[in-house]
Amino acid sequence: MALDIVRVLGALRSDVQFLRTLEHILIERDTISWGSNSATARCRVMGMEGTFLLKCYFRRRRNARAIYGDRFYPQEFGVAGFRGRMEYADIALLDWVEGTPLETLLWRKDADYKAFSEAFDRLAHRTLMSDGAHGDIKPENIIVKPDGEMELIDWDAAWRPGMSSYDAEEIGTFSYRHPMRDDTNFNKHIDDYPIALISTMLAALAIDREAMLQYRTAENCLINPENAIYSKDPAVHHALELFEECGDAAHYRIAKVLESIFTSNISLPDYIACAIQPRPTAVPSNATLAKEWHLYGLRVGDEWVVPPLYDWVDEPKNGICRLTLGDSEFEIDVVEAEESTEAVDEANPSEPPL
Repeated sequence: MALDIVRVLGALRSDVQFLRTLEHILIERDTISWGSNSATARCRVMGMEGTFLLKCYFRRRRNARAIYGDRFYPQEFGVAGFRGRMEYADIALLDWVEGTPLETLLWRKDADYKAFSEAFDRLAHRTLMSDGAHGDIKPENIIVKPDGEMELIDWDAAWRPGMSSYDAEEIGTFSYRHPMRDDTNFNKHIDDYPIALISTMLAALAIDREAMLQYRTAENCLINPENAIYSKDPAVHHALELFEECGDAAHYRIAKVLESIFTSNISLPDYIACAIQPRPTAVPSNATLAKEWHLYGLRVGDEWVVPPLYDWVDEPKNGICRLTLGDSEFEIDVVEAEESTEAVDEANPSEPPL
């Protein structure tokens, strides 16, 4: 049963609250906003430390308890109904994330796409390595914090271990989800496509802002998933060219995910992990060719010194190593094996310099 949104908003703005288990919620009225399922506001709660995001649902969400755990309060917030009858709305109290939505920052003239790209890939890696999935990743649901890091908000469409297709109440936003996704595709991989799309978009903008902005659509996106999965999207083609020209193999592979008709990609976490690491600038002379799936890299023992992202890799010879990505070929230096540890450490520092 849905509550009347006008009365919900009126209750949030009221000085008088009717709560079942909580003492009092101090709502900042100028922060109240609403969407298709809930109204939200920044607030403080009597007896609790910190600032919270209050989500007051005017439509019931059967998975809210599974998603939010003890942050979910069923039938908690009183809303005056017809003839004075009191109805109670479900609410969730979540940690307030200070910052600005990526959507607000994305198209500004001073947008730092390189910083956005790096921060998003770190967020993507954390998300893909977690136990669950967000379910509706898009710039509107990504907060850029004052320190430049990013955090996801609005987890109402999330998947949690143990959920099945029956539990899918939403299937993500059309402009960012895989076109084949429906409520039967509700699993750990529902974030794969939107992560690949946003990672590609930001990384390409960081390389050539003006060239990529020509593909901006009315929906404030550069890429049309319905065209991309059939390799017909011009923005994806241009991004692939940019990544190939500058030797960005990790984002090249991430962009290739967008052209797959499959809604999930088990290699994406590895590609994202490579994207947040420095690219190899030298390889040891004792590195040997190795293959993973259909891609090539170089190994020393069990360690990848050149990750398997390339269409072909020549083993080190005459002081150089050739890497092939698409139609382009690159050369990197070779160091003697006894110097390899130092070279690898410089390329992949474990700790920041003091």
